[in-house]
Amino acid sequence: ILIASYYNCTLTPNTAIAPDGTLTSDTYSSNGVSPNGLYQTTATTASTIYTATIYVKYISGRWFRFMGYDGNSNQYRVWFDLQNGIMGTAQSNGTATFYNASMLNIGNGWYRISVTGSITTGTTYTRLNAQIGDGNTTTAVGDAYIWGAQLEQGAFPTSYIPTTAASVTRAADDLNIPTGGWFNAAEGTVNELGSQWKEGSSFVKKGEKQKEEGQRLVDKGTKQISEGDALIKKGKLMMSESELLYNHRYPNGAVTQDGK
Repeated sequence: ILIASYYNCTLTPNTAIAPDGTLTSDTYSSNGVSPNGLYQTTATTASTIYTATIYVKYISGRWFRFMGYDGNSNQYRVWFDLQNGIMGTAQSNGTATFYNASMLNIGNGWYRISVTGSITTGTTYTRLNAQIGDGNTTTAVGDAYIWGAQLEQGAFPTSYIPTTAASVTRAADDLNIPTGGWFNAAEGTVNELGSQWKEGSSFVKKGEKQKEEGQRLVDKGTKQISEGDALIKKGKLMMSESELLYNHRYPNGAVTQDGK
């Protein structure tokens, strides 16, 4: 998207090297007067999830609020600390819903920040402005480099697609790995990985078999313990019956040598 509007601040174009290596990033300078910020109005589908992203780099403004809203109090928003590279408070107001946010360090002081949410109306204002602190809505004096703002339908940010006055449909992202001198098809790198997987699978099967054998031994030992307990009970019962029989036959105690 193109940052089309700003108020109580200045936007100076082409002042620093952008993340793509070109002299196309702009300087946003807040004068501390409220309301303050950069914004772009986009026709969107009501109650649909959108993700806004922008590249930012610290100059003097530490805390910046990045948000989507309907021009009123229905907002999903996040505070970002550009000086230390951390996300702060994330929240939503009114009928807006906040889903997630991110802050990706891409090097050389640049961060790609994002906020994802939905609102119940058919217009989304994407806005960036300097704040005096985390979670605070008071405008601050501060500067930052900005580049590559984007609003897209979906629950997460995708790669940046430069656009100006009109939206475009993105092509699929393709990952290509150059096969330079390090790659040799004759070495069978993939086969080696397959062999390692096969070896690992055999260890798993061997372990499962040993576990089954161990369980059988446990079951057998449990059965033997149970049988031993039964024999002990039977022996004690026989001993008890023997004592009863003895006491019944010889009530006066032990017999003498002649049996009297």
